[in-house]
Amino acid sequence: MEFVSRLWIIIVSIIVISCGSSGKKKSTKGQQDSLHQSASVNDTTPKPAGPPLAAPGSPPGECRVKGQLVSLHPSHKKPGGTLKLKVIQVLGTGSSTPLVSAGDTLWIQTSAWSDSLKKGGTIIGRIHHREVVAKFKNKSPQWVLIKTE
Repeated sequence: MEFVSRLWIIIVSIIVISCGSSGKKKSTKGQQDSLHQSASVNDTTPKPAGPPLAAPGSPPGECRVKGQLVSLHPSHKKPGGTLKLKVIQVLGTGSSTPLVSAGDTLWIQTSAWSDSLKKGGTIIGRIHHREVVAKFKNKSPQWVLIKTE
């Protein structure tokens, strides 16, 4: 009988402790909610806007930018080459695109030259980020020009 009474005391103690601790969690959660609401009401600091998103359906890793051509480097082995572009404005990005900001200078690979590509000129173009093997990171551009507008 003594075993049953001890078991009963243990069970009741567990129930009382578990009920007491769940009540504390609820009150703490309520306090956090009220603090969060009051902080959001008093917070009038404007949040910085990220780069604009591209149109729905943009491929991952793609970015639309307006930039100034700093230099052009044609390839002697195949059509195209590389160009150095200073970003003036980011017009849109797809998902999984590395951060590109105004003022960044990018090395971009092109597959063909266009008459619109002139040193010092301004272009609007879609570029795509590509992964480059670490061994060639300094020699190979990480961006590819898809299209100029």
